[in-house]
Amino acid sequence: MLRIETTEIDGVRVLWAETGAGATVGALGFGVGRVDEPPAVGGVTHLVEHLALAPFGQQEFDHNGFVDARRSVFHATGTTDEVAAHLGAVAGSIHALPVDRLALERRILRDEAAQAGRGVGGALRWYRFGATGHGLAGIEELGLTWLGPERVLSWAAACYTRDNAVLWLSARPPEDFRLQLPAGVAPVRPPVTAVGDVRFPAHVPWEGPGVAISYLTERRPAASVAAHILERRARQRLRFDLGLVYDIAFDYEPLTGDLAHVILGADCPDERIPLVRDAMLAVLDDLAASGPTPIELDSEIAAFRRSLDERDGRLAFLDAMAGDLLLGEPVRQPSELLERRSAVTVDETRSALGDAMPSRLMLANTPPMDGAWHAYPGWSSSAVEGREFRPAGFHLPGRGPRERLLVGADGVTFRSPQGVLTVRWQDVVAAVHEAPDVRTVWGADGFRVVVAGPAWKDGGAAVAAVDSAVPADLVACGEHGVGGLADPADQALATAP
Repeated sequence: MLRIETTEIDGVRVLWAETGAGATVGALGFGVGRVDEPPAVGGVTHLVEHLALAPFGQQEFDHNGFVDARRSVFHATGTTDEVAAHLGAVAGSIHALPVDRLALERRILRDEAAQAGRGVGGALRWYRFGATGHGLAGIEELGLTWLGPERVLSWAAACYTRDNAVLWLSARPPEDFRLQLPAGVAPVRPPVTAVGDVRFPAHVPWEGPGVAISYLTERRPAASVAAHILERRARQRLRFDLGLVYDIAFDYEPLTGDLAHVILGADCPDERIPLVRDAMLAVLDDLAASGPTPIELDSEIAAFRRSLDERDGRLAFLDAMAGDLLLGEPVRQPSELLERRSAVTVDETRSALGDAMPSRLMLANTPPMDGAWHAYPGWSSSAVEGREFRPAGFHLPGRGPRERLLVGADGVTFRSPQGVLTVRWQDVVAAVHEAPDVRTVWGADGFRVVVAGPAWKDGGAAVAAVDSAVPADLVACGEHGVGGLADPADQALATAP
């Protein structure tokens, strides 16, 4: 069976294993991702990754990088010497970033984000966690419109260190392999916290094409087994038995060493959403109530054992162990995890899923019929006290718009007949300068208030109040943000005749 070896190169933790015939695969990962970014500088990790790879261009071997919620990873596939030389060179490039390309790479990343769109997984994270920490994977990277060299270089210096790095290889490391990275303390991860006003299980009215459910679960073998059996049951029921969907989307995402976020979803036409919603919930409820069959448990263990016999499965296992190391978890051998999974019982699996049920969050255009679900709050629970701004323009008495903007010592509120949106100054995570006289103020709970000067009588005073209340390091603006850089191409377009 696959055995993972551990060593250290220039102070960097290294995992390697002989995974079978084929090209060598390697990855240099750092424990910094979207969850670690202050929202105003969102995308700074992505910028470091792009800038670090920019000097290498195209090579005769495959190489690339990516940033996800928890990690920034550079990988390569080729001969062992090619992979080692490339990853060693990347380690050096990270701390000699070609910042003259910064505006260019910002534009490339904005184009990439526009093409990718907002996925259902990101939406589930945003609704659950808000506009900080683990919710950031579901919102736009605000820093891609304004970040300058100072903030990017300081981020690289603080986060891309040998103490926050793990490298893995599918072959024994060469004797002359070097990884020149500076020492540094790994950044403190933000806590996993849900939006305060949300009561779970919660339903979000969703205009997307289908249904999705997520839940939080402890990271233990029974919970992992339960999640994968749930995926197979849902696919069997919705795809093959009922023919309601083409396939099932599934993700088991470790958030910390102890907690995971599980996502289950399916696209379908609007008219089928109630059927898909009810069928998905029925599968989830039945598994949580009765647990899996012994045959399902045996199949899950067999699938895990089979993955360790396949090259792709072995590479995935190496990558997973590297990810766990970055979360502070120990390296576990495949034989140990196989033994632990094989010991999982029907009752343990049922209990693990049952414990997770209260944390469910659903996206669907209609709510479940089960009265246990709570409506997701679409408005803030309170307004601030302060100066009231009325809509600009002339309106006959009693016939003017009823919306109001309130700006006070505690924060800002937009009030309408439907409800209020409030962001308190103590909860501000970013203030985006959309225009010289327009600010969008973001709160940690995900609510936003737009303060557009021209929309309100004496609205310039409201904008000035926002600018006065928000700390400079939370401002997202190429001109006014700390360490900002205006894009010359954007300026040229703005002034073009």
